[in-house]
Amino acid sequence: MNKIENVTYHGVLGRGSVYNLTVGNEQSSFHTVWLQNGPPDRLNVLAAGWTVSTPLNGNNDPRLFIYWTNDGHKTGCINNIRCKTFIQVHSSIGPRSRLSSVSTYGGTSYDYHFMIYQDPITGNWWFVVEKKILVGYWPKEAVAELGNGAEMVAWGGLGTISKGGVGPPIGSGHYPDGYYDHAAYFSNVQYIINNKGSQPQSPPNNAKITEDISSNCYGIDNDKSTPSAHWGYRFAFGGPGGC
Repeated sequence: MNKIENVTYHGVLGRGSVYNLTVGNEQSSFHTVWLQNGPPDRLNVLAAGWTVSTPLNGNNDPRLFIYWTNDGHKTGCINNIRCKTFIQVHSSIGPRSRLSSVSTYGGTSYDYHFMIYQDPITGNWWFVVEKKILVGYWPKEAVAELGNGAEMVAWGGLGTISKGGVGPPIGSGHYPDGYYDHAAYFSNVQYIINNKGSQPQSPPNNAKITEDISSNCYGIDNDKSTPSAHWGYRFAFGGPGGC
């Protein structure tokens, strides 16, 4: 996962490729944009993107997901299970909606644009897909530590391990190797640092970025800014898991 800190953020966005992974019965694999703020015991986190999760969805279809916590992950909610904090406004697209267009290794890549941003008027935090589909929002009261913005934004993959300690595949299930039709990617990586009408911006190449890789079962390959309007700031990530 790529992380950027030390600036106040009011939005995080990027275009992520989608794959149909095979995960175990106790495993979940997430492809997410993420932002957070607050001390450890009151850490507020918002995350959204797509997941392949047998525990959540009962199959290996890639589906939308949302997550939040306001107490450092002691409690929290994914896909409004156990709570109804996230307010869905779209009539047919919401958490657990299936993504029908998926990439194939070495073949056609399909991606979706994901964004979480703070409404400058209400202070609520919105989840938006494909730049214009308003899926729903988290009320500002649920994430008070994010009232004035986030201290960190991130893009990348996460996984939940099985009881035996085995991690799931993440991304495409393949390590980055320089080919963007092999590993999963995020392109057009951007953030919003002023919620008073400013435009999203990409990280500069000299920005302090943390590459958080939890094991040698996964990798990350940062191209950073490219001259391509199609790709923008991009990186590839993921791996087969299994450890």
